[in-house]
Amino acid sequence: MRTVNPERFEARRRHVREAAFACFKRKGFHQASMADICAEAAMSPGNVYRYYDSKEAIIAAICEEDRRQLTARLERLGESGNLFDSMLALAGEAMSARDPAKSKFGCEVLAEATRNERIAEIVRRHHAAIIALCAAAIRRAQELGQVDPAHDAEAAAAVLVAAAEGLNTRLALSPALDPVAPLAAFRQLLQRFLSPPVRRAPPLG
Repeated sequence: MRTVNPERFEARRRHVREAAFACFKRKGFHQASMADICAEAAMSPGNVYRYYDSKEAIIAAICEEDRRQLTARLERLGESGNLFDSMLALAGEAMSARDPAKSKFGCEVLAEATRNERIAEIVRRHHAAIIALCAAAIRRAQELGQVDPAHDAEAAAAVLVAAAEGLNTRLALSPALDPVAPLAAFRQLLQRFLSPPVRRAPPLG
């Protein structure tokens, strides 16, 4: 029996994902077919289906890769002395380094989720995983006294993820918009929302 090389297998899966992403950027998720993906990947349908059995499976894999990347970033945050400042830096880095094509793809996936229950379930799982990761980072920062302890970590994470996604969507749909001011405003919103309340000294006398 032939042994599967895990590294080669994952490389071929990545190749299929990249081909699918190119098709989605060019034609949109709904219009891009598995036949288009096979042609883009220069692979036969039988070969492509060894790695992914549907467009939905490819979307799930793309979401999983996004989650893995965020997990790695947040783990690096845990090594920082000031978790809150690192969270601000990460938010600014992620938004500033945004890929317009990826942002538009995200809009496509959300639109498809309104009419495709398999995609909707993938999006729900992805959002839940991202919010859980962000909530864990917020709780850690609360333990360090760097984030307002009154916040419910999950609720705060949900609000911040929604705000980030909304700004990303706005920037994706408005390519002429200069992102500098909106990104600065987003960082300020994040800082003011999460910062611990300032303790004022009691009046003298």
